[in-house]
Amino acid sequence: MKSITHFIHKKNQLWTIFSGFWIAASILCLGSAFLIKNDENLSRNEISFLISLSIAFCCFYWFIQRLIKRKKISEIFIICLALFLGISGSFLLNEENTISFHLLNQFEIEVLDLDPDAEFDVYWAYWAEKPDEPDAKIMDYQHSFDISYSRFEKEGDWKISEEGYLSTQSENAHLIFRDHGLRHHIPVLCLNTRNGQGTISMLYNGKMEFVHFTGNDLDPVPVTGYSYSFISEMIEKMILGFVFAGFIFPFLQAVAVFLYSKPRRLMQKYHEMRTDKSWFQNEFLIAIIAFALPICILLLVEALIGVFPFGQKTFLIMDMEQQYSAYLGYLKTFFTENNNLFYTFSKNLGGDMLSLFAYYLANPINFLTCLFSVEDFPKAAALIILLRFGLCGLTCNIFLRKCVRPNFSSIIFSTAYALMGYTLMNAENYFFIDGVIFLPLVLLGLEKIFYSHGPFLYVFSLAAIIFINFYFGYMICLFSFFYVIYRILISTVKQDPIRFKRVLPQYCLGTLLGIGLACLLFIPTIVQLSHGTKELTPDHFTFEPNFQLFDLIPKIFTGAYSDSDRGNLGIPVIFSGIFPELLTLFYFLNRNITRKEKLASFSLLAMLAISFHVRLLDMIWHGFNSPIGWPYRYEFLFSFVVIYLAYQCWCEISGITSNLLATASLLIIALGVLVEKMDYGFLTIKEIYADVLLCFFFCILIYFLNRKFQNTENIKKHTVALMMKFLIMVFSILNLAVNAHQTWSIELKGSDSVDHYRESVQKITPLIEKVRAMDTSFYRMEQTAPARKNDSMKYGYNGLSHYSSTTYGAVLYFLQRLGFEQIFYWNYYGNGSTAAVDSLLGIKYVISPQSDQYEPYPKRLEQNGIAVYQNPNALPLAFTVSNNILGSWSLTEDLFEVQNQMLIGMTDHQFPALYRKATVEKSSFSNPCWSSDVTSINEITWELKADSTDTLYAYFPAELVSYFDLSVNNKLLKDYFMNDRYGIIALGKFNPGESIRIRLRFNVKEQNLNLDFQSDEILDSVRNAQFYFEDAKLLETYFGFLKQESAKIEKISSSHLRGYVTVGSEKRFLLFSIPYDQSWILRIDGKRTIPVKVFDALMAVKISPGNHSFEMIYLPEGLIPGMGITAVSLIIIVIWRVSMVRRQRKK
Repeated sequence: MKSITHFIHKKNQLWTIFSGFWIAASILCLGSAFLIKNDENLSRNEISFLISLSIAFCCFYWFIQRLIKRKKISEIFIICLALFLGISGSFLLNEENTISFHLLNQFEIEVLDLDPDAEFDVYWAYWAEKPDEPDAKIMDYQHSFDISYSRFEKEGDWKISEEGYLSTQSENAHLIFRDHGLRHHIPVLCLNTRNGQGTISMLYNGKMEFVHFTGNDLDPVPVTGYSYSFISEMIEKMILGFVFAGFIFPFLQAVAVFLYSKPRRLMQKYHEMRTDKSWFQNEFLIAIIAFALPICILLLVEALIGVFPFGQKTFLIMDMEQQYSAYLGYLKTFFTENNNLFYTFSKNLGGDMLSLFAYYLANPINFLTCLFSVEDFPKAAALIILLRFGLCGLTCNIFLRKCVRPNFSSIIFSTAYALMGYTLMNAENYFFIDGVIFLPLVLLGLEKIFYSHGPFLYVFSLAAIIFINFYFGYMICLFSFFYVIYRILISTVKQDPIRFKRVLPQYCLGTLLGIGLACLLFIPTIVQLSHGTKELTPDHFTFEPNFQLFDLIPKIFTGAYSDSDRGNLGIPVIFSGIFPELLTLFYFLNRNITRKEKLASFSLLAMLAISFHVRLLDMIWHGFNSPIGWPYRYEFLFSFVVIYLAYQCWCEISGITSNLLATASLLIIALGVLVEKMDYGFLTIKEIYADVLLCFFFCILIYFLNRKFQNTENIKKHTVALMMKFLIMVFSILNLAVNAHQTWSIELKGSDSVDHYRESVQKITPLIEKVRAMDTSFYRMEQTAPARKNDSMKYGYNGLSHYSSTTYGAVLYFLQRLGFEQIFYWNYYGNGSTAAVDSLLGIKYVISPQSDQYEPYPKRLEQNGIAVYQNPNALPLAFTVSNNILGSWSLTEDLFEVQNQMLIGMTDHQFPALYRKATVEKSSFSNPCWSSDVTSINEITWELKADSTDTLYAYFPAELVSYFDLSVNNKLLKDYFMNDRYGIIALGKFNPGESIRIRLRFNVKEQNLNLDFQSDEILDSVRNAQFYFEDAKLLETYFGFLKQESAKIEKISSSHLRGYVTVGSEKRFLLFSIPYDQSWILRIDGKRTIPVKVFDALMAVKISPGNHSFEMIYLPEGLIPGMGITAVSLIIIVIWRVSMVRRQRKK
């Protein structure tokens, strides 16, 4: 017996000694790695410090171990767990967030052959960053810092040349790199020969390569013997894992000692808390954690990737930068500029605001942006996005606790819901997340209907999501129908069956009332959108597949996201967390869940998966309209079902047997191997097998969890079970954090920086404020490049450029016919159209970077290289014209003739045409072969002569010019024809008799395009190019005439205008440069007058001679019926509620 005790005591001492050395070695290794990261060198002081620190920690650990009373703790289990966690961490963490080791044990160069007079030179040696890709080219090895020639051991005749190169003229000379060991960087040498040829051998970690130099290269050739090796990669990861494990081990040991030191007291306290529903059962506290945890995780992710406030990156990316930031900024003008929800003059020529508000802005959270200035918008964007993630976690947690089982572990699943792949991918599309927030509340309302608790939560939550965003409200409403069927099916196998006859009427009536409550905003929005650019796309109503259905499976892996998923050819992003996905698999293997439940649940998941796959079903989910970018916008429904099933399985975890765990493990291995063989570009081998490894770890924890729960009276087993739950929670959250990091690293890669955004705002804002202080009348203002398409909303001025899905198609076409840039749902002032169009539309000020090529109008202000130009001919929003305008709208393809006919019709043919055609003396193109294989530069040229100092304009009707550069007399007008189809271009003013050479140049290689152009299209562009001079004197004559009877406009609000006009002759129309809209109520001298549509877009009204006052009020069409339906719905709800209360009292 004594010998056994002695052996155990000696064994414990050996474990203690081994553990101390392990911790010391980890400190020494990790400390060395951090210290050599900057220069790959350790000084004597640094070495002494590390050795002393390691010895001190080792001795301190041994001392602590002697003080602690040893319990029956399994040292092997703790060591294995530490090794597992450490090695898993080394594989799971990205190299940029941890330490990347590279084992360098041999690097040698030998000069094999040299011409008699040749000289072999080492021009430069440096440490390079280890490339991310295994097959990276030498140019991908980015320089970090130089390597001194003293680091090389030299054999043979080596010397430093006059130029500072390390050189030799002797064969068989050797260079041996002495700095072996674990390294962060890769050594790169820049080599060459002079005065002849030479050959060298390069031996790197046992691999030999031969390099031949011709001596003809002017620049040295960078070489490195490093090549990617899977085995060496695994060895490096294992070493790093052992180092991490050395730090994890003492913490695990401390936790184990703490839990085992007084287990009975701890577990008694635990049972007391469970009985008394203490802190971990407190619903309010759990709600706070469910809300705060996703936000904290994302703040950590932001800190790691450098997102504001922890760095320069922002959420200003893609549509957030181009659209949403401006819309959110416009909200502030509701309180500062007398603007309102009904109408805005910051959109095109003017347009309804209600539909834009209903789609993008109706969530009250968005009004928090009003607390921030324009230049502080990155702060506001981060705030409203993070708050949404927190609310997702909160609402899901409430649903899970109310509808499945109240459990502290519900935080794991609600956090997974908040950080699913869909929400992370759409962080900048903040309103996409509104549907994710309200889905659990809508379904919780349905559950209350099922259990006779009333339909009112369902009604109000459904009304709220339809009011906040009708698009996602439609999707949730559609999903609620399938959810009702699903719940009715699974309820038949339980003790509390849901009665079909009772539930269905309440569900149908509740749905109608929910929609009815939202009709206040919903009806006018639908009416306005019917005038917009959205149209049904019948060619998409097919049963063709959107993608191969198996391609959906890799999307369940961590980090399975790429830029292409935002495009129309992307694959649904359905990642929901590895642990919930694993439990969803176990749901269908769980013994405690019936077959009927499994079948119904599988059918619900399959229905959503097939909807992704089949184009027709996908279109139905999207409201019968194909989205442009960000497809499968209902992906969150799939992730919700996965998490919902996973939590049900978790609550019945005892139904997972050891055999089922083994079966699941085999399935996971097979799935990992299969996905690896498919070679998906968005997944690496490391990511695939890291997830497989994590699944194994969860299976082990579930096994121990079930095993310890078999004896519910055993306090120590309860303690171990609690540890298992804790580890599951920690690793689930770590997995979600890793996925969030990987997704946002891709998503926010090209975001606008904080400094660049602030600088751009600070350049423009002072000029806009000065213009407002200088001129308080009602006018339009615009910016040229590099302005964004929604800057008028962003800065709150009356503008013309706009980009949104709620734009009137007729207005877009009208502006395109006037020569403005237009494509898809946007139009852009860009570089403007003509001076006549600017004047007609009331564009009084143009903000533009100063240019020595052409200035459109007299300069009024100047600051920071940006000038404000004032158009002296700008008309107000209303002016009188001849009644000939009713027939002066031309459909000719010549845009200058369109303007000529408009002006002639307005002035009753009193003046000649404003634009005269320029004579093209010569046109040519350089190469009739316009295929993507052409590597030479191709161009089209036109040669003209100026006959006056008037401004020359050009228009190129062929769409292919979108890929050309434009230059005039060898001066490049850069940024033209690059992204959009551009409109009329002002080429400048020239002296009479001056030759003008206009050139369009195309270069396939530079533009990185894969296009095939036909020579006849090029000839069409040459033949149809339009060049016109604008008569400056006649321009003043035209607009001097039109100004004689122009109106004075007063803005009461953005939807309420007043004005005065004096008309001097018969047969006149009062023309408004405002889009025609039946929602305008126009009164002239107090009498309601019905306007007519002119030019297929604008509004005009016949007016008699004399002095007149007029008033315009915009009342959105459908608003009154919508208010009526909302009122009726509210009355019905009140009656319903009163009747329910009375029935309950009678009972």
